Amino acid sequence: MTSRLRVAVISDLHANGRAVRAALQLARLRGFDELVVLGDLLTYGVDIDAVLDAVAEAVSGHGGAVITGNHDQLYFDIAAGRTEYVERLPEWLRESIEFTADRLDIGSFSARFPWEHERSIGPVLFAHANPFAYPNWRYMNTLSDIEEARGVLAARGARAGVFGHNHRAAVHGGAGAVTELAVSGEVAALDLREQVVVVNPGSVGQPRRVGGGATLAMLAVDKDVLSVSIEAVDYDVNAHVAALMASAMTPPTREKLASFFATGSST
Repeated sequence: MTSRLRVAVISDLHANGRAVRAALQLARLRGFDELVVLGDLLTYGVDIDAVLDAVAEAVSGHGGAVITGNHDQLYFDIAAGRTEYVERLPEWLRESIEFTADRLDIGSFSARFPWEHERSIGPVLFAHANPFAYPNWRYMNTLSDIEEARGVLAARGARAGVFGHNHRAAVHGGAGAVTELAVSGEVAALDLREQVVVVNPGSVGQPRRVGGGATLAMLAVDKDVLSVSIEAVDYDVNAHVAALMASAMTPPTREKLASFFATGSST
């Protein structure tokens, strides 16, 4: 690894083609050496082929990692006839999954990308949800969760972990501290000799942070310092919501999916 490696991180794409294309365009504009896609390519949105094609093109053109998320694994399971997990989900979510599965070449989905459970780049570990053993989908929502994750990262020889899954961008640096970055422009330079850092890039396809808005993370990694910038992704949210509302899903499910894009939603 060179002394300074730039990594673009996008997570939780959720079949939102407009947001994914805009995120990849922004990442290219900022410039990166490696691309990491933290999984959950599908569900919740309607742009199945558009998202898969955009990710395939990006990985083919730039290399990088496609990490398996829970909303990727569930389609692998459906293809294998394992539906126990899906059957326990709320009705609106099951309908979104069924909508996706009906329009997905589900038998070849697992072969579409070089899926990885995790990827290490220097001192940084990338995984979909957390640093625990796959397929543990536990959320990193509380400071106690973060502290436990820090301990696991340190035990594994990592000084930072980058995880998606909860759709909320955050940078946790130092014991008990949460660094709130202004979206776009502000960079946190975190000394990895003094702390174990946990970063969440937020969600491209279905953000749930207060204030809403898709985000990605731009990282610069070297031996001792991790620089992090959370970047806002600008795209036509109204067009995405209109596509959801025009889909073949039932009105309650359409309205539930659209509700995540209301300004200030933290559902």
